[in-house]
This record gives sequence, structure tokens and C-alpha cells, in this order.
Amino acid sequence: MPYKSGLIQAALGAFGALAFVISQWSGKTEGKRQACGVVEKIEDRRIYIKEQNGKKREFELGSEAAIFLNDKRISLAEVPVGRTAMVQFETRKRQNVAKLVDVFPTHEDTEAASPGEAGA
Repeated sequence: MPYKSGLIQAALGAFGALAFVISQWSGKTEGKRQACGVVEKIEDRRIYIKEQNGKKREFELGSEAAIFLNDKRISLAEVPVGRTAMVQFETRKRQNVAKLVDVFPTHEDTEAASPGEAGA
């Protein structure tokens, strides 16, 4: 009986591995992922990020991509170079397509918002 048990376990393991491989190679998007780093440059509808580990990434903005700074929607031209940003993206046909760009606020951003709020 131990022989049959080993065969069943091996078959189940092979089936699980095959299911995993098929799910990775199915041709669908890989799902949403995130990258965080410093904005190096912006041109056309592309944003270039350098992550903390030194990896450089290029993202094309999707047709419905949203860009935020301090919870306020901004345009790509308003994204400050040199600032830290988080990009949520999908990979389609080996192209990183940004769905959301969230620029991290700095102390100056919060100070600029404070006088207007204090006077209200």
C-alpha cells in the first residue's frame, strides 16, 4: 500500500505544478502590482521610476490612469521630478501600464495647504 500512496502524492503534486504553470502562461494580464521609487523623468505618456534597490522601471500611462498628490488629482505634467511615488500597474505584452500614480507629499505640501485651512 505505501507504493500506491506515493504514486497518488506524486500525481497530485504534478497536477498542482501543471495548474500553476498554466495559470502563469494563460496570456492574461499578470494582475496589479506596485512599484515605489523616485521619479527620474517624464516624457509623453511615460513615467520613469528608480526604485530603492536601484532598479529602473518605465511605465506607460493607461487610458484611464489616475495621478494623485496629497489626495488631489493632478496631470502628468504636474508630477515633480525627484519626488517619491508609488505606481500601481499591470504588465501587458511585456509593457508596464500604470493604472494609478500616487506622489508622496512632502512637508512643503502640507504647509502650503495649512494657511488656507486656517483662514477658513
